[in-house]
Amino acid sequence: MTGDNLLFSSITKIKGNVTFENNSKGKINRVDNIGDKFSPSIKNVFLVNNLKHKLLNISQLCEKGYKIIFL
Repeated sequence: MTGDNLLFSSITKIKGNVTFENNSKGKINRVDNIGDKFSPSIKNVFLVNNLKHKLLNISQLCEKGYKIIFL
């Protein structure tokens, strides 16, 4: 999930909501892919209103074969 629509390579409008840990909700406006020729493409990313941080699911990246290194 991200709140930055400039990251998307293409956008499909959808309607929906996500619920966060504190039970607050965010409105999902769009879903599609992010990435460019310099970074890997990540599919099915939600564009959520007023989200201030980018949230990635590390297990999904591992399933796709990416190696995750914590520094």
